[in-house]
Amino acid sequence: MTGYGRPANGSSVRADGHRRGGLQYSSVALAVAHVVVAMAAGAPVLLAWMVLLRRRGGFRATGLLLGATVLTSVTLLGEVALLGSLPIERPLDWLPTAHGGACLAVMAWLWARRIEARRTAGRVLRSLRSYRRETPGLERAVVACAVAAQLSVTALGVWLPATETDELSYHLPQAVQIIQDARPGRVHEPVVWADSYPRGVPMLWSWAYLIARDEGVFHAMSGVFGLALMLAGATAGRRAGLTRASSALAGALVGATPVAWRLSCTGLIDLPTCALTAAGIAFALGPGAGRRADLALAVLACVAAVWMKFTAMAPAVVVIGLRVLAAAWHDRGGPRPTRRSTGPGVWMAARAGPRGALALALIGLALASAPYLRTWASYPTPVWPLRLSVGGWVLADGFLESTALGASNLGWAARYIHFWTAFQTPTTVESPGGLGAAFALLLLPASLVLAAGAGRGAWRDRSGTGSAAILAAVFVLALAAPGFHFPRYVAYLPLPGAVALGWLLDRMRADRSPAREAIVLVTGALLGVNAWFYAGAEMERVRELLGASGGFARAELTAARDAGVRLESDQPHPSTRAFVRAAARPGDLVMAVAVPGPTVLLHGPGYRYRVEWDPGLRGEAGRRYAGNRGVSEIGASLDGDAWAGEIERRGPRIVLAYAGSDEAAALTRTGRFAEVFRQDRAFGPRVVVVLAHTP
Repeated sequence: MTGYGRPANGSSVRADGHRRGGLQYSSVALAVAHVVVAMAAGAPVLLAWMVLLRRRGGFRATGLLLGATVLTSVTLLGEVALLGSLPIERPLDWLPTAHGGACLAVMAWLWARRIEARRTAGRVLRSLRSYRRETPGLERAVVACAVAAQLSVTALGVWLPATETDELSYHLPQAVQIIQDARPGRVHEPVVWADSYPRGVPMLWSWAYLIARDEGVFHAMSGVFGLALMLAGATAGRRAGLTRASSALAGALVGATPVAWRLSCTGLIDLPTCALTAAGIAFALGPGAGRRADLALAVLACVAAVWMKFTAMAPAVVVIGLRVLAAAWHDRGGPRPTRRSTGPGVWMAARAGPRGALALALIGLALASAPYLRTWASYPTPVWPLRLSVGGWVLADGFLESTALGASNLGWAARYIHFWTAFQTPTTVESPGGLGAAFALLLLPASLVLAAGAGRGAWRDRSGTGSAAILAAVFVLALAAPGFHFPRYVAYLPLPGAVALGWLLDRMRADRSPAREAIVLVTGALLGVNAWFYAGAEMERVRELLGASGGFARAELTAARDAGVRLESDQPHPSTRAFVRAAARPGDLVMAVAVPGPTVLLHGPGYRYRVEWDPGLRGEAGRRYAGNRGVSEIGASLDGDAWAGEIERRGPRIVLAYAGSDEAAALTRTGRFAEVFRQDRAFGPRVVVVLAHTP
């Protein structure tokens, strides 16, 4: 971004708080109401899964909540994928109706089992009361402040418009494609990875938008997964043998980091990915991790994380692989109950055994591969355009290397020290120091101690040392994997150190011992330092937006954002985008031909018309984007007239092209397109013209 400015010509704010153009942002109160609607739509599914887990799994309260969160996420993904695959026109237009009918059926099922539902809710409430009774006030205050901070940044994210380059360039376009076409399909964007990357998080965004019809749900979804990250930390602590007090503090330490708070205000996919990865780690811990129900949840959480981002594959393979090895070591031989003799509840609670654990892992691997097989069907490798290599052995060739991400001139140790300990510089999602002061000064040393001592008798004691080995492996993997020095890729990394710190606190027998209170006080102070550095960077962004907008309404903030977003000088000027939004009608197709820039900024309120990008003539595109292999080349042709005929068959009403380009000339020769707008030459070296289709 080059800064913010006043709304461009043709883009204004109405008195009722809605914009005439650009991404639609209503008042904050209405946005919060829409977010509440989306949450209410998912609540019956969440409660139903909690009841089933209580009946069949025998989980603690934190496990019930976290397991239901994982299963609800997978359920909503399944709704979008299955309904969107139906062979009817615009099948996802029926999603609110279909989900509403499903919710009525779920609520009827819950009403028939209302006693079990009350008992399930009662278990959670009793756990909260026990936590309050057993935990000193200082620790409760630290945890409460961490939760309040997460809720606050979630509300801030609902208020703020999308400003991150990655969310505008390919994360939001993946969700918008589903919304505008009412089914998952090809994403026509200037960057190829907008179409090739997995779409787990954008599918959840599209589900929430189709229910609530407000873009505030995009950032709200990130904030909800920030709470899930905290819950995963607390669940991991309980399953690793911590007391309620120490596990709650562990959850606060895992989630209360600058990078998690920053991601809660953006449309990036890293926080949901890391939250589900942490959930998979949590269900792989403790003496109960070998049960079928626990292992199945660990596998499912890891599968959902891999559906969202490929970076989750490495921790998923390590965690599930270690759990399978543990099953082979602990559970070799010995009888196990069968479904026929014991019923589904006891069968799920029984240990999986070596063969059962291996079968669940292989099923998970098959499920996790689905989005990558889709990519492989259209691109050279399943993870295109990433280049994956181990040593000198190239697993998948591509032109993007994670080792080149940030501080590539630094050595291995210097890079990790820089990105993990420079807690005074968390200004953006790409900055070092995002894991915060508490991680750098407290949890990182605890993780190193854990990694050094976890190998002693790691697999002999089922009650804790197996958990230590898995947590240590997660930490060591982050040191070994390329690109994992980036804090946003490993937002779950405070988990091993937080559990290790909890083990230390629990060895101090008296809850109110001076040593324990001192450690808790230092922890709270370091979390305060996290909040201080995060707030300074975030408020700078907010002040810039407020200064450009002149008001507090979401519509005014978004207008200021739209007026200032111009990543490169050859992209359409805000005045051009404003003209397109004013001219496009519901149901139209708007095409940007060989003109780069995020297509989401060409959309009007409610995504009532479609926007696609086309690379233009292949020869022209090859010369224009020489050396840039990231540019999509969808449907290009060497022959200008044939290409223009293909564009006309696609039926656009409005086309953006460069003035004097071969594409503009070819379209004009058809006699079906006429210039209706020309961008001022003062706005950039490449003048963009808008062509309208004439019947």
